Amino acid sequence: MYAWITDDNNQTWRGMIFAYYGSNQDPYNFHYVVLDADKKHLINVSLFHIGATQRIYTRVVWIDSDMSDWTKNTNQGMVNFLSDYQPRLLADQISVELLKKCIQLDEEYNYQEIVEVKGASGIKNLLEITSWFDDAHVTVVKRSDEKLKVHFAPTWGYKLTLFFDESASYDLGEDSECNWWSDASLFLEGGYFCLCDAEDVQHFDPKELNCWFRAKKMSYKLEPSPLA
Repeated sequence: MYAWITDDNNQTWRGMIFAYYGSNQDPYNFHYVVLDADKKHLINVSLFHIGATQRIYTRVVWIDSDMSDWTKNTNQGMVNFLSDYQPRLLADQISVELLKKCIQLDEEYNYQEIVEVKGASGIKNLLEITSWFDDAHVTVVKRSDEKLKVHFAPTWGYKLTLFFDESASYDLGEDSECNWWSDASLFLEGGYFCLCDAEDVQHFDPKELNCWFRAKKMSYKLEPSPLA
């Protein structure tokens, strides 16, 4: 897993996630274990931040949701090579050797500012890092020939821009200003990617859809938005 991380001072950096832990009693008591901004120590970062207007932001915004090399239990998880530790104690107890391994893995991660969606794994990652586009709202669509650039309003601590290329088309629905998404479907059909604001859609039928985008190629840029 790899993510954008923001601390209490609005300092933001990128890094790997090595563990997480939460609570059955309080869903907002959730923490990730990551390297600090200087990449020298592991720290515990609270996922949620409540702003001055009581709006909820996330301090940790996923870039890469892959957990194939993780050990996961109820309300906690960690990468396999750290499974001998308790996640909430990991930052204080990790050995020098394993801390060096964490730093090395973080350095080796191949971060891409703009990511092309490729196959089922790319679709799965984009849906997971955006929580299936929960609270998404399209603000601007720019067309250039057969290309689209789509800007979404900042939500849950991130800003998202989508790029559609080759035979791109779209429909924002009857009332685009009030069109806030609660869920989304993204699938590949007949050589086209289709993204729409509806749950469990697997076939493109514009008559049955409200807001949708469709093209042969799709990529995205995900950035953190400042905490308020």
